[in-house]
Amino acid sequence: MFLAIFGFLSALALGGFFLRSQYLVISVEGMSMAPSLKDGDRLLARRCRAHSVRAGEIVIVVRPDPVSGWKAPGAASQSEGTGVAWYVKRAIAVGGQPVPAEFAAQARVDPGERVPAGTLLILGDNPRSDDSKQWGPCPDHLVRGRVLRRFR
Repeated sequence: MFLAIFGFLSALALGGFFLRSQYLVISVEGMSMAPSLKDGDRLLARRCRAHSVRAGEIVIVVRPDPVSGWKAPGAASQSEGTGVAWYVKRAIAVGGQPVPAEFAAQARVDPGERVPAGTLLILGDNPRSDDSKQWGPCPDHLVRGRVLRRFR
């Protein structure tokens, strides 16, 4: 009996670990994604790499360093377990795609210019949000997940 209970609890713990390694549950803070997302909304996101992100999807990315902007690939950063701040934004273009005309005007770049390889452009749905307009293209290595659904 003890072994059966121990086996069940072990399987349950491994299942929880697997789910946690594949999914994120986060809360929206602020109004940068309004009206699509509101302050306090809870999101389920699947952890992924940037190559699986498509334009138009809502993504979770590591927030840029307030002093130096997006961190370089070799730069030290906080681990996810130590309270690193994340942004919830919409990917509007990924590496190799042309910069959308409406974004080009806001970011002061030429329409049709291509998004650099290894990066993506992210915008909040609220025009006053901090995003690629201020920080430039987001490096692929800072993408943490793609939002699957919202819970109210």
